Formats: sequence, structure tokens, C-alpha cells
Amino acid sequence: MKTKTPATGRAHMRLLTPRSLRLLPLLPAIATLLLLGLVLWANQRIVARDLAQRAHYRVL
Repeated sequence: MKTKTPATGRAHMRLLTPRSLRLLPLLPAIATLLLLGLVLWANQRIVARDLAQRAHYRVL
């Protein structure tokens, strides 16, 4: 899209970026949140399995 500035009269291009490119700076934050979620999910599974084993051995 070309627009003219009133002061100089020069035409300059305004870059139209797709939404995906505008969200590109958020990629590290999104990746960090996904990794954190994966670590928390794995930790919860490990803790639950450990508690189940301890309960089983306590009964024996």
C-alpha cells in the first residue's frame, strides 16, 4: 500500500506483514511455556508413580 506524506510528497511503502510474522517475536516465549508444561506434566507422572510404589511397599 503506497501512501504519500503531506510534508514531503514522497511515496513510501508500508509493509503489510501477515499475522504469523507479527507473532514471530513471541515464539521464544511460547516455546518456553510449552517446555515448562511438558516438564510439569512429566514431573507429575513421575511423582504419582513414586507415590503409588511407596503405598504398595507400605502395604507389604
